[in-house]
Amino acid sequence: MVEKSLVMGFENELGKKVNVSVKDVIDEVTSDKANEIMDLIVSKKVFKTDGGFLVKKVSCGIVTKETTEISIR
Repeated sequence: MVEKSLVMGFENELGKKVNVSVKDVIDEVTSDKANEIMDLIVSKKVFKTDGGFLVKKVSCGIVTKETTEISIR
């Protein structure tokens, strides 16, 4: 089984890095779409952390995780 997650890195008001992950992301995520989503998260103050709201985009990537089930008896 393969899982894909969009991992977006932000900086909060105290300058600490915070990651926001979205599981089961579609294959068609483009750089433009990811930037648009991240800009919206920052401008609308969607998430508030212990260090305040997210104020700056830092990084973004798609993480792929593959799990191989092992039969047990």
